[in-house]
Amino acid sequence: MLIITWNIYHGTLQGHTLPAHAAAGLAAAQPGATIADRLRYILTIGNHHNVDMICIQEIRKADIRAPGGGAHPVHGALPAASPAGAVLAASGLAYSGYCFDSENNPTGAGYATTQDAYLFLFRNATFPAGVNAAGTGYYNPAAFNVGGFIYLRPPAGISITDVAGTVYRIYNWHADSAAAHANISVGILSGLSGGFAANTIIAGDFNVRGDLTGIGIANPFPACDNYCDQFVNATTGALFWGLDHIVTNILTGNAVLGAELNFLSDVHAPVAADL
Repeated sequence: MLIITWNIYHGTLQGHTLPAHAAAGLAAAQPGATIADRLRYILTIGNHHNVDMICIQEIRKADIRAPGGGAHPVHGALPAASPAGAVLAASGLAYSGYCFDSENNPTGAGYATTQDAYLFLFRNATFPAGVNAAGTGYYNPAAFNVGGFIYLRPPAGISITDVAGTVYRIYNWHADSAAAHANISVGILSGLSGGFAANTIIAGDFNVRGDLTGIGIANPFPACDNYCDQFVNATTGALFWGLDHIVTNILTGNAVLGAELNFLSDVHAPVAADL
């Protein structure tokens, strides 16, 4: 399974463009200022490479909600009338969307309460039955309650079965951005990783760089592979690791598409793995 994760960034990036990709039908640089621009672009690149799953963090709630107000489900199919749904429909691509209405911990007030949501875009040919009701939801949110008053963000995930009958648990995650709380969150998830179901994938913005040892654990996620990209500082030429990761207990994969995913939202480039 080929998966991409990207923190799409919830704001407007004035003057921002995304690189041409002639093989994907994008002969010239593309607009990238808005969430719709960036969503349209990652869908086009993903479709060109037959990507099976695209995990999007930091998309605004307003972009995954149908207009008109009222109550919104905690998670469910991406509404066709939502702005993101309109982008997907206009693309004409054979993908479906599934979204979580909040990145926050559902068991209490989030430490950093956001207006952001999660979006999964999956290839219909790979996952013809769509999302499974059983196994879909936030991952152990009570474990991310620190001291009874700090409710850190847990991963939010779907159970989904591919055409061959393999069941995956795929989680979107945008860890709390304060360094201390990101370290705590990643440490909590690492401690839970031995209990992951088979074929679990955690994809997103961990707000911790590189091999994740910066959280103070010598061997985080000991039974998992960690995919994270390196970049070059344009000023100093020094290499540095990104904040975005794919962590999985599928141990037969490879990092892919690094040369083609050389574009940013604000400080986030996509990460891809073939698992």
